[in-house]
Formats: sequence, C-alpha cells, structure tokens
Amino acid sequence: MPSNLLGFGGRAYTRRMSKVLIVESEASLAKTLSDAFQKKGIGSIVTGDGAEALNLARSERPSLIVLCVELPRGSGYSVCNKLKKDPELAGIPLILTSAQATDETFEQHKKLRTRAEAYLKKPYTPDEILRAASEHLKGHAALSGAARSDEDDLEVSVDDDADAGGGSVDVAVDEPAPKAVVAARAAEPVRKAAPVRAEPAADEGEPKVKRPTMSLVSDAEAERLRGENRQLRQKVQALEASLQEKELEFNDRLLQESSRGRDAVELKKKLQAIERDVGKHQQAAEKATTEVEKARQDLTRMKKESEDSERERQVLSDKIGQLVDKVKQLAAERDKLQTEIARLEGERDGLKNDVENVQKVKEKAKKAVDIAVQLIGETGLVQ
Repeated sequence: MPSNLLGFGGRAYTRRMSKVLIVESEASLAKTLSDAFQKKGIGSIVTGDGAEALNLARSERPSLIVLCVELPRGSGYSVCNKLKKDPELAGIPLILTSAQATDETFEQHKKLRTRAEAYLKKPYTPDEILRAASEHLKGHAALSGAARSDEDDLEVSVDDDADAGGGSVDVAVDEPAPKAVVAARAAEPVRKAAPVRAEPAADEGEPKVKRPTMSLVSDAEAERLRGENRQLRQKVQALEASLQEKELEFNDRLLQESSRGRDAVELKKKLQAIERDVGKHQQAAEKATTEVEKARQDLTRMKKESEDSERERQVLSDKIGQLVDKVKQLAAERDKLQTEIARLEGERDGLKNDVENVQKVKEKAKKAVDIAVQLIGETGLVQ
C-alpha cells in the first residue's frame, strides 16, 4: 500500500493538499485571496454563486470555506445555514465575511447553531484572512508556523456497523476529523460486558462461568416506556421544527438588517459625498472670503493712495497756479524787454546810420585832403 494511504476495514484516507473554497462576489478580491493562499502553498476554488458553492463543498470537500454574505443570488447567511445543517459538511471550518454587517449582526449570528467559526468585516487585508485561516488550518506549516504533531495527522474512525468488540478501524493521515463527527462518536454509549461471576464446579472443583441473569420488564411497562419514547421523539421533532423556523426567521431578520445596513452604507456614502461637496464649497467660500478681504484691503490702499494723490494734485495745482502767475509776470517782463530791445534796436539803427554818415563824411574829407595835397603839390607851394 502506498505510504500516503493507510486503512483498515472498509475505509481509507489519503494525505491531500489543503484546499480553500472562496465564495466571493467581488472578482478582484477573490483573485487577491486566491493568490494569497497560493503563495502559502494552499490551493483554492473560487465561485461567486451560493448554489454552486454548496455543490463544490460536497464534491471537493475543502479544508476551509471563506464565504461572503453579499452574493449576487441569495445570501451567505442562507449558504452558511445549509452547510452547517449538512452532517457531511458541518465540520468544515467557515469564515463569514461581510461589507454591510455590523458587530451586533455578527454577535446575533454567533448565537445560532449554524454559526460560522470566524467572522470578518470588509475591507480586510490578505494577512487578516490568513491569520483567521491559520487557526483552522493548523496542519499547514506555512500558516501556523509549526509542524503538525502525530495526533493532528491521524484520524481514527469506527465504522457504524462495528460493535464494541470488533469492526474496522481506519487510520487516516489527514486533517482532524470534523467536529460534528467527533461529537457524535463521543456521544455513542460504550457497550460494557455483563459482569461474570465464577462458581466452583460440582464435579471438577474448578470455577465455571455462570451466565448473568437479566431482569424482565412487564409488557405494560415496556409499552408505557415506548409511548413515552414516542412522545419525547415527537416533542424533539416539534422542537427541532420550531428551532428551524426560528433560525429561518432569524436569518430573514439578518438579511433585513443587512439590507438596512446596505441602505445605511449607501446613505453614509451619500452623506460623505455631500460632506465632500460642502467641504469643497466651504473651501471655495473661504477662498472667496480671502479674495474679498484682499480686494477690500486693495480698495482701502487704493483709496488711501487716491487721497494722497488728491493732496499731491492739490499741491501741484497750487504750484501750477504759482507757476502760471510767475509765467505771466515773466511774460510781462518779456514784453517790456522786447519793447526795450526794439527801442535799442531802433537807436542802434540810428547810430549805425550816423556812423555811416560820419564814415562818408570822413571819406569825403580824406578825398578833399588828398585833392588839396595834390593841388598844393602841383602848385609848388609846399617844398
């Protein structure tokens, strides 16, 4: 027999790699979780449909189920209820996740018999889901950080048709037996052998085995006990039916709370969007207020500059008036000077004429002298 297959009697188990069934409506998150488990050496099966998740759980028998409450069709609460009511699937550890559930919703779900083993609210990181998974995948060294002991690697089961003195025992090198199976087996009564009393034999003087005597119950007493047993069974069935109805009602309430939670989340998102818009408008108002204050300061500065300019203009106006008066005075003096210049020019012209006349007279006198000298020379009066 191969080393990874051990068995006695009718059943045998094989060592197999841990698998995680991921039931997630968000494809990107499902891919992230699958990659995170793959890095730890754990295979994964991904689906976003509740009905398909039930079929995969029955056919693949994963070591762990990560179940999202918000599924496109149906609810994760309903899938969890069906998984935990199935005796063959109830022992699979289940982590329930939700983006809308509150702490109170999870606490209420933990009170159910069909509760999950762990709960996580979205958003969560891959490390958080791996930590939660490590508590239920203790056999995986990459998650738990420790090797499995021999007790964790062996599963011992007794066939249903075996009695206390015989039957087949299967030893499996695999993950621990489901909790529901262990609890059912622990609740089975242990068959004890009837006490044996030894008495000496008459002939041989040796002890011999005497069969124990059994007390007989009257038919009426047996019938009464059977009737009470039937009544108790009916009561138990009625209680189970009532409990199932209450669990269904509770699941319905959880769905309603999830719906209200979803509405609350939507309202919260809208409120956050409004708050963001209000913040933007408030920032714009603050910016406008700052600009108005700056404009007011600029206006005050410009008004002050205008007043200063007005005072300077008035001073300049006074100076201009003074300059105009001075110009008028200078113009009058200029006119006087021009008149005086004209007079002097007239006198100069007169003097010039006089000088010309004198020059002419002088030239005439010179000519007269020259003529007189010539005449005198011709007459010989002068030696």
